[in-house]
Amino acid sequence: MDVSESLAQLEREVHLHEDARRARLTFLDEDRGTESAWTVATETKASLHSLLNSLRTPWEELFGIEMPLALLAR
Repeated sequence: MDVSESLAQLEREVHLHEDARRARLTFLDEDRGTESAWTVATETKASLHSLLNSLRTPWEELFGIEMPLALLAR
């Protein structure tokens, strides 16, 4: 299985917390039954916005879908 096939088996999500200074990126590998989550916290809303904008294009090129964003309660 090549990298693109492996990536196709991953479910990806980005959750934004209500305070808009934290985001959780979740990766679920359905083949292996594993999940990884990264939580990113920034000092300001603008910093998080800048980080997510920097990730958006490579994310969409790598995974072939728009970067999904969902709002989370605190």
